[in-house]
Amino acid sequence: MGKKDDYEAPNIVERNIIIQSDGSVMMILEEYYKVVYRTYDSRGQVHNSTTFYYEDIIAGKINAAGQFEWLRKIPKKQKGSTTSYSYAINYNLPGTMGFKLVNDATGYYFLYLDNKKNMDITEDEVPKYHVDGAGGQVVVLKLDNVGFINKKELLVDTREEEVRVYPAKFTKINGSQFIGRAQVKKNHYQPLLITVN
Repeated sequence: MGKKDDYEAPNIVERNIIIQSDGSVMMILEEYYKVVYRTYDSRGQVHNSTTFYYEDIIAGKINAAGQFEWLRKIPKKQKGSTTSYSYAINYNLPGTMGFKLVNDATGYYFLYLDNKKNMDITEDEVPKYHVDGAGGQVVVLKLDNVGFINKKELLVDTREEEVRVYPAKFTKINGSQFIGRAQVKKNHYQPLLITVN
């Protein structure tokens, strides 16, 4: 389904499929889509303006017997835009959007940037947008093995620290650690190790 982009629900893409030692399967999906606007200047050149949306995370678990156990929505709204000539498109996605997942025996940890106004929202509330390149809070949200959101913790306010973090480009080291780079100046990066509890 992922290779064919053949999902019954629109704009849902598979991000992680985890086969557990007990034979159960954890599916992590994300709502992702883009909207393209095309304009022409006075010389007839084409300008494409594209807005990319990385929204809710959907997590679901199927047990070893093939029965659907639970489905959980993690509310998230991120967007970023790019404008380019039709012959020179370089999106460098996902920027500060998207997420990275690590998991251990106690549950699943999602690392992503969020709007500060979303720290205490419930599953059925519509979150405020985090706009790519406009600051944001680096958060870790823990989902336990039975599908409950255990905690959501703010790690770094990128505006206060004057850094830029790209969570989706981080790498999983083990079940509780992410490693990646933080942009601390225009062209200067330094390693960033995040350990979750």
